[in-house]
Amino acid sequence: MATVIQDRPDLDVRESYQLSTGTIAILNQGEINEMLAAWLFQVAKRWPYLPTPVRPQGNQIARQRNMAVERMLGDWLLFLDADMVPPSTDVLLDLVASEADIVSGVALERWPPFHVGATSLETREKLRLNDLPISGPLEVATVGTGCLLIRRGVFAVMDPPWFRCGQIDPQYLTEDSEFCLRAANAGFRIVLHCGVRVGHLATGVLWPGRNGQRWIEWRGPVDVRESVEETGGEG
Repeated sequence: MATVIQDRPDLDVRESYQLSTGTIAILNQGEINEMLAAWLFQVAKRWPYLPTPVRPQGNQIARQRNMAVERMLGDWLLFLDADMVPPSTDVLLDLVASEADIVSGVALERWPPFHVGATSLETREKLRLNDLPISGPLEVATVGTGCLLIRRGVFAVMDPPWFRCGQIDPQYLTEDSEFCLRAANAGFRIVLHCGVRVGHLATGVLWPGRNGQRWIEWRGPVDVRESVEETGGEG
């Protein structure tokens, strides 16, 4: 089935769109950031019939995601990591209205070179932001689960546990990549909704260099330091 995505439908159509019932699951350890908390409040205000978001606990992320699937109500499940920052409630509307079975918003990794959380269908390499069109659907090989909507029918076709690590290809050791590979093998397309852009809360450490240069150290799999250019403003 063709994937139909409208990035900026008519505002009247947006307001009248009847969002189907589904479940939002907030994942990862730590507190929900205040911007995400405010977004969840606005979602509940706009669509009061949606069930209360689920927050599976535990120290294994794959198990948390499987628990979310077991607890889902309705037609879809939206995974949001606790450090995601959706800019508006239209993020949820656009993902649900896309009609794609597996569809992700665009989010960047939290460390340099800040790749998109998705890999190319052709090369299997991580995508860069300038690889993407401004809007519309892009079929990809894998996506992260930071802002990922999955229809109930996908879970019905796939055998549990739906999320697991490193059992298909040693190159893909994370639960999100392995899920995408298994879903593709089951006949589903993995879609990146390039019109949905989501913030990702990042942590950096500012260092005062002895030579007068300022540096920011990004924490990730490999710590990276970058110089901070003068902006003319006061810090």
